[in-house]
Amino acid sequence: MANRDPRQRLVSTNHRWGQGLCIDGSGQQGSQTQRDERWGDGPKHHGQSAQAQRSDRLEGGCLSLSDGKLLWEQTAIEAIPSFGKHASNTFATETPAASSDTVYVYFGAAGYMAAYDFNGSQKWSKSLEPQKISNDFGTGSSLLLVENENSDSSRLILQQYNEQSATLLCLNPKDGQEIWRAERPKGSAWSTPIHWTNDGTDEIITGGQGSVIAYELTTGKERWKVGGLDTSFSCSLVADQSAVYFGTSSPGSRAPIYAVSKGHLGDLSLDKDSTNSPAILWSGFKSGAGMPSPVVVGDYLYFFGNTATCYEKKTGKEVYRKRMPGGTLVAGCPVVVGDKIYMFNEAGNMIIVKTGPEFEATELATGAKDEVYWSTPAISSDSILVRSSDAIYCFR
Repeated sequence: MANRDPRQRLVSTNHRWGQGLCIDGSGQQGSQTQRDERWGDGPKHHGQSAQAQRSDRLEGGCLSLSDGKLLWEQTAIEAIPSFGKHASNTFATETPAASSDTVYVYFGAAGYMAAYDFNGSQKWSKSLEPQKISNDFGTGSSLLLVENENSDSSRLILQQYNEQSATLLCLNPKDGQEIWRAERPKGSAWSTPIHWTNDGTDEIITGGQGSVIAYELTTGKERWKVGGLDTSFSCSLVADQSAVYFGTSSPGSRAPIYAVSKGHLGDLSLDKDSTNSPAILWSGFKSGAGMPSPVVVGDYLYFFGNTATCYEKKTGKEVYRKRMPGGTLVAGCPVVVGDKIYMFNEAGNMIIVKTGPEFEATELATGAKDEVYWSTPAISSDSILVRSSDAIYCFR
């Protein structure tokens, strides 16, 4: 959560820079910012247009935050993708992770991960199996970096939930070496794991086909799970100090929504026809979840997609369910700054929702043209950065 409100200076579309994708090709991942730099990744295409036969050069790059100038770009790997993807997805969807001195990139389609310093020199790389995703939708789970004051205790988490296996990897961010792995029943998921401190114990929580599972960060041991879900996860979970909240949906599912209280271990799955328990604060259906991950601010939990849906986080009571401004889909995740929630709709307009029990939303035209916006914005001081299908933009 950022501290300054960039809307205070976003007075017109003249206060910005835009950079055509010097990292050629499409990518829908979000941005990562550090110091006066911004990272992104994307594919360059070679050969036949059929995606199963096309050679992709998967790259990472760094831009200057002040003016969008390309500082460096590096080819991570060149490969023919083993599996297809949906027309709306790309082979560079995963958002990079960054520490104070390293940026980590991952390409699920190629099964490749690499770490770079801020000058673009590669520190290490790691080859993994490409992922076969349900219906050839393509990958989407991003890296999670859990930093510790003692850098030796920092961890890099990678979720690989697909049609052939479902593995959660914990790596040493210094060298990419595996520390532990946790397996679960196979099934595709596109969500990114979250880090939660549960009564003093650090946990990594993942949403996958049919269940949510929490693992101990230090050992990978399963601590608790919630099963009985009739779908998998496109959006990630969210948590505050008291609970973990999640909602998900897919065609034909009941779109479950849950709030899981801290301090519980074991199988927390609800009995048939139950909606709560000592561990489950509340649950329901028709969550309103879309592709964007939810956010929890104060007393309220918010989901976005075609609609904006708000719940009381303590009771699960639906506060409102409203169409998004302009009726345009939001696919990228929202970002919270103070009492406002920022996101971009598919057409490239910025949507700002005021937190609280009343639905107050503003749509700001950004001058977007024939581009598609599915990425999550990044906020650095007074700047908002977002990637479209064709370019990277900075708004101030």
